[in-house]
Amino acid sequence: MEIKIWNDCTHSVPTVYTHAFTGDGEDVWKACHEEGCPPFNLAVIHHFDFDNDLTPWPASNVRKGEPPFSGNAPTHLEEMLRVWMPEVESRLPAPSLYVAQAGYSLAGLFTLWSTWQTDVFKRIACVSASLWYPHLIDYLTDHRPACRPDRIYFSLGDKESRTRHPLMSQVETCTRSVHDLVREMGIPTHFEMNPGNHFTAPDKRMAKAVAWILA
Repeated sequence: MEIKIWNDCTHSVPTVYTHAFTGDGEDVWKACHEEGCPPFNLAVIHHFDFDNDLTPWPASNVRKGEPPFSGNAPTHLEEMLRVWMPEVESRLPAPSLYVAQAGYSLAGLFTLWSTWQTDVFKRIACVSASLWYPHLIDYLTDHRPACRPDRIYFSLGDKESRTRHPLMSQVETCTRSVHDLVREMGIPTHFEMNPGNHFTAPDKRMAKAVAWILA
């Protein structure tokens, strides 16, 4: 696992952690500037095991012939909190104003699940998140989050649920259910539909999410 830090200011600003969907986050950093995001640090985790490090418990893979998801998220989150986040703070020009997390696809699942495990992340963005993951809704309903984030953002592509896969076809229903659950907790939240499928303009979708949570 590696972390790339993107920043362009020397004073205390929020730090947003994310797991790269592709590359090292440069596309997201550029898109955030195009979106007009306020100043912030972007800490991008890349070169990690996407399918296994971001899943909270073992489950069958949704891709035929692929090995099952291992569910290594608890270990991965512990390493983030214990090793990587202190290292990022030591490399910043000034202490973080607060810490947020944004994630795409399985990283969006990990981002939301993290809120039920730790109170570190004050703002959350789940972008085209894999909230269809088996037993997720039951887990979120039966447990309380570790903190009340200042705000949580959700978005999906309007074609993401148009699949024959019995789990992934439920992504919009599941996302709306989670959005309603969070809203009932009194946490400010926003749900947005974007044009396209799961792979349409992930950098721009992430930038819109980051802009909203930083506002």
